[in-house]
Amino acid sequence: MPYVPPGKMKVNQAEQVLPRWLLEDYASLFEPELLPRLRRPDPPRAVLTPAGYTKREAEQREPEARAASDAPPLPRLSQYTGAQALALTRNEGFLNRLTGLINLYSIDPSDSELREELAGFRRQVGQIWLDTPSEDMEPLFRSSFGTSYRRLLQSGFCSSPLSSEDQQIRLNLGRYVRNMNRPKAVQVVLAVLPYYQPGKIQFAGGEKFMPSWLLGALPSLYVKP
Repeated sequence: MPYVPPGKMKVNQAEQVLPRWLLEDYASLFEPELLPRLRRPDPPRAVLTPAGYTKREAEQREPEARAASDAPPLPRLSQYTGAQALALTRNEGFLNRLTGLINLYSIDPSDSELREELAGFRRQVGQIWLDTPSEDMEPLFRSSFGTSYRRLLQSGFCSSPLSSEDQQIRLNLGRYVRNMNRPKAVQVVLAVLPYYQPGKIQFAGGEKFMPSWLLGALPSLYVKP
């Protein structure tokens, strides 16, 4: 190029033929109309593909990633959370009291103090589900805690009027699972079920996101054994 006067040489398809490091110098001397395009910032690209995924698989996971990014924070339902909440699933005192309250409710559902205490247990049960790792969901559902959970659903307590606090809990959790791609969506489903009367919740296609062990149990959750 030092031997050719500016503007006196042109390379066909210069952007495809010349290396990037040479292209801008060439354009400034012989094709200045290319400069605006060459100096335009490159569009952002995904630099990394998640480990274990091909580029195509990563692109297919984009809706899930977007769902995670727009997921609102999960509400705190009760005093005990995290490890303390999960420890209650093995606490005989907690499980026995929950069973006792369910039995008492079946005898006298009009007892206001009983309903208030049982509502507190419902919040704690929901918090336990929210804090349960996905890989532990099925074992917990089939455990003694899961049995107590199903008894709560079958007790008729789900049809009792909700306090303003519990109405807000149901609203927040219900909004969260409008997008079942969100993290912990299955946990939220189990947490919110005790706030709905039997037959008053519809998944509108969300069933495809549920594990088979839960999907198979759904029809019987509100049916007394």
